[in-house]
Amino acid sequence: MGFLGWQISRNPADPAHWGFVFWMACALTTGIGIVLGLAFRARTWCLVCPVGTMANAIGGGNWQMTIAESCVGCGSCERHCPMGLTIAAHRQEGTLPHRDCLKCSSCVDACPQNALDWPS
Repeated sequence: MGFLGWQISRNPADPAHWGFVFWMACALTTGIGIVLGLAFRARTWCLVCPVGTMANAIGGGNWQMTIAESCVGCGSCERHCPMGLTIAAHRQEGTLPHRDCLKCSSCVDACPQNALDWPS
């Protein structure tokens, strides 16, 4: 984010320069994301994404998924989690405290016991 601000400040009156800076930022982050995804695992970029980092800092602890007592710890939810979170390990607590949860519900859909849900 600082780099974007610095680049824009080099020529703040030129809208074409602003467009070029944003285009380069998108191209650069997409390229890095593809390389990281191919080299390590899918969604690796989500672990370092500036937007995700800010969202995590602002509201990452809000709206935590609940884990019912019917959870048997089979790990099906964890295999479907795009972030690779350890969901079943938190069944005793009754909620998933991970601030990196994308709230995509892939784990909820994958649970054979219907033990995962979102607070209403």
